Amino acid sequence: MHNPLISIIIPTLNSPTLHDTLQAIQKLSSLNCVLEILIVGKQEPIKFPEGLPCKYIPVLENPIPPKNRNLGADIATGEWLFFIDSDCLPSIQWIDCFLQAIKEEENLYSGSVDLPARMNYWSWCDHLLGFGDQVYGIFSGKYLKYTASINFAVKKSFFTEHGGFDESFTNAGEDLDFSFRLSQHGHKINYLPEAVVIHNHNRNDFHSAWKHLYQFSEGTAHLRMKNRNQWSVLQKIGYSAIKIKFLGEVVGFLRVLTRACIRPIARPRLLRYWRYLAGMVLLDFAHTQGLIHNFRTYLSAIANGR
Repeated sequence: MHNPLISIIIPTLNSPTLHDTLQAIQKLSSLNCVLEILIVGKQEPIKFPEGLPCKYIPVLENPIPPKNRNLGADIATGEWLFFIDSDCLPSIQWIDCFLQAIKEEENLYSGSVDLPARMNYWSWCDHLLGFGDQVYGIFSGKYLKYTASINFAVKKSFFTEHGGFDESFTNAGEDLDFSFRLSQHGHKINYLPEAVVIHNHNRNDFHSAWKHLYQFSEGTAHLRMKNRNQWSVLQKIGYSAIKIKFLGEVVGFLRVLTRACIRPIARPRLLRYWRYLAGMVLLDFAHTQGLIHNFRTYLSAIANGR
């Protein structure tokens, strides 16, 4: 198969690290396959490195990530869309890894996510808990159940055919939803662990990591409520219990403990990060508390006919 023309899409909201991302892209091998780099959202001021085919697409009202990515995909002229975020640094072989794997009959590939060496304890806990199998070195399988939107490549026609990202996910979770919808139609996410991006995020203390996991739970709750017609009997019982004060907190506590036990068994390579396991459990309480709060909000709205 010939090397396809690529459109790189980067959503942004006044990102302080966008220039670093663009400089890293400038060093990529196979950059000749990149037709355009679309920076979509709000970025003031904006300055591009010389020699890159950058185009800024401003989104003046509600520049949320799924909206920015969808707009970039609509405008893109490349056959393939490569998504990366403005706080990520692609490895030099990032594009090459995808190009070597792309086949005519496949439509979606995902790379892995790593952290800069300087990142501290809570950064790693947040990273390991938030990205799961997509953390570099954790998973050796061929397919992922879910791909984060900060590192994946998808054929534009396929992305459009499946409706892109659901823009009702205003805070997080649009990638969870996109992955889930694809799995419902029998599609698989091909995993390329060597297609690495370095996630240079700013969650460098307990408070910022806790806040991030709590907010991230909104997208998880939204996805489950969106697909509540597919709940199992056990899920229905669990979510009914969540509505009850104190009982919901007990269910949440049991959820965290169960996940803590299952996590290293399901992914033995996680044990190489053993010193972060306790911190992951603490941050899982943040995610669980957020889930309980959001489920109660959703279920209350349904009960009140909203």
